[in-house]
Amino acid sequence: MSTLKWLSLQAFGLWQWEAPPWILWLRKQSGRSKRAIVSHPKHAALAALVLIAAAAGYAWYVTRPQPHYVTYSVANPPLTTYDDKGKQHILPLKVSFSESGPRQ
Repeated sequence: MSTLKWLSLQAFGLWQWEAPPWILWLRKQSGRSKRAIVSHPKHAALAALVLIAAAAGYAWYVTRPQPHYVTYSVANPPLTTYDDKGKQHILPLKVSFSESGPRQ
């Protein structure tokens, strides 16, 4: 036994690793899956077809064109003013868009 190994053994003792329960559960489930595929190949083929169709549908959806949005802001008009003769001066509402004209 090497000196480093002996020192490690003296300092930390023996270490044993044991798989966590979820890994053991996954191993058990994979065995069940293999048996199910072998015993029902038509069901497995149908499940594979559904998964492939779902993946294709997702790929189609992701590659769809993204909508183009134009933002806007509204500036409130000031209060209506009146001159000496009582005639009112109404100022317009101002709407500003982030782009102008139709998109080509």
